[in-house]
Amino acid sequence: LKNYDPEKGGNDDNNVDDCVNYITRYTSRPPMAENCIKYEDDKKMIRWWYNHHEDEKYIEVYESVENF
Repeated sequence: LKNYDPEKGGNDDNNVDDCVNYITRYTSRPPMAENCIKYEDDKKMIRWWYNHHEDEKYIEVYESVENF
């Protein structure tokens, strides 16, 4: 957290606010965009994809509905 100072301990109001803001930011957003998930009706499979950030590779995955 940007304002965290270990000398002050964990009771600083700014640290609490920063922590709450961080948690609500990431819990209020879906982990994957809906437009990256498609149901392939002809294959009866779920297709989803993403860009691997470390090497910028496009990854495409097919899974059964049960495994997804």
